[in-house]
Amino acid sequence: LKRESLQEIKKAVNGEILAQIENETYAKISHFFSTIVEDALHLSNQQIIYMERFTVKKIITIFTTAILFTMNTQAVFAEEPVFAAEEHCLAYYTTKTMFFFADVEVIGKSCEVTAEMHWNASGQQAQVEVNVPASSLKSGIDLRDEDMPEILKADLTPNIRFVSEWLGKSVLLKMLDNQQSEVSGDLEVAGGKFPVKFALIFTKQPGYVLIEGRYKTTFSALKIVVPAVVGGLIADPHDDLELLVHLRSDKISGAEKATIKNE
Repeated sequence: LKRESLQEIKKAVNGEILAQIENETYAKISHFFSTIVEDALHLSNQQIIYMERFTVKKIITIFTTAILFTMNTQAVFAEEPVFAAEEHCLAYYTTKTMFFFADVEVIGKSCEVTAEMHWNASGQQAQVEVNVPASSLKSGIDLRDEDMPEILKADLTPNIRFVSEWLGKSVLLKMLDNQQSEVSGDLEVAGGKFPVKFALIFTKQPGYVLIEGRYKTTFSALKIVVPAVVGGLIADPHDDLELLVHLRSDKISGAEKATIKNE
């Protein structure tokens, strides 16, 4: 990315984008973006080298997208739940700051989930194993999704994997009766293994039990480095991270042995 290219971006922000946006508030934001690009013209050579991976087209695309997301997105996009009621999926939730002032939610989801309960010889204890391909998580942000396999070190850990502690059948039935519980285990991600504890809620549905849960952590706790976009000028990721669970017992192999089913 050359300094001349940054001048092109500034021209695009002041010209093409501003020409399409008549609202005064949007115009002010566009001017703010232009100021940021002006500052970028004075970046050090090292910072310019860091920015070389981003084409002018990509950055202009990010600028125009950011204008929408940094305004009142609730007025533009209706809030939707992360999961549809019938889905068998996992997701992550985090936030990032766009252009230094607007916090934006980022949700990546995958329904390419495999789950299984491994029973011991006596059939009285089981471990729950859940796998999802690291490359299958989609947030709807192409630039981020393209980088996720690298960020999650998919070459070392192709599948994000959770294996619970051993759980007795009586404990499992008690969880269902109480409708909520906590389950500890190990999470394998980004080339590492980490102890975690999910808070779970069990809800009976026709023909199955819905298992919803979450685990609050940080990227740094999981040794995951999420790079800023253009040195933080465009997007600066936050360290907060939530892992979300939305599983169906009828899609968990071996769950029928625990008699976890709707009565």
